[in-house]
Amino acid sequence: MKYNYLFLDIDGVLLNRETDTSEDCWRLLSGLKDKGVSVSFITSRPYGLTKHLSDKIKGYEVGIYDNGGYVAGHEENELISENVVTISPKLLQLLSKELDLNPYFMIGISCHNIFYCNQIYYDYLGTYMTNHGYTKNTNDNMLRRLETKNINSVWIKNSSKRFVDEVTKLTLLNIKISLNKDSIFIHPSASVKENGLLSLALNKNIDLNKTIFIGDTDSDIGVAKLVSLSACPMNATDNIKKIANFVSEKYFSDSIIDVIVSYM
Repeated sequence: MKYNYLFLDIDGVLLNRETDTSEDCWRLLSGLKDKGVSVSFITSRPYGLTKHLSDKIKGYEVGIYDNGGYVAGHEENELISENVVTISPKLLQLLSKELDLNPYFMIGISCHNIFYCNQIYYDYLGTYMTNHGYTKNTNDNMLRRLETKNINSVWIKNSSKRFVDEVTKLTLLNIKISLNKDSIFIHPSASVKENGLLSLALNKNIDLNKTIFIGDTDSDIGVAKLVSLSACPMNATDNIKKIANFVSEKYFSDSIIDVIVSYM
């Protein structure tokens, strides 16, 4: 079968660590454009923390970011669809208190194609990531941004146990709070990767029967069920391995090479 689209998750597929994707993988991804195949990300990452990666892929045109909550073109920032989150007064109060009391508290706000972050988060990102789409703000400016209506997601690291306990007790309308080790991810409940893919397919007239997706976690299962060929690396979760059409014996970005060589 002729496939026209290759969709990739980033963390756990394209990347293990930020800089360990092989040159062979980048070369093969860029070469797909000449074969009439488009490459797109489907990722929980915000746009502002992905552009340094998509810039490496020849002909990269459009992607699905913020766990499906922001779907946009690459160069001209064409907005295809988005979900926004409204920060409640109670949640804003808790964030303000944590910023005052916790000098290690990192907070980032995804707004369309820019990722705003406080100084400590900005410095942390700079230790391992090329800056193509994130910018620093003072804590006061971050709080003001949290009151706006164009937030796609909020990212938090190094929060205190007190903050985590208080936030998880909140009842928030149309908001999902996800915890992962030392990180908290706040986004609209409607933001799921498969909804982002359906929105993109409708807007760009993409035939999902001619698409491949490579994912690695349970949050990728919805997308895996929509595409023609679903694949995953050896480091993927057991649940997605059970439903994938192809389970590579390779890990992380080497699995992308495996899929391209085998199917494209």
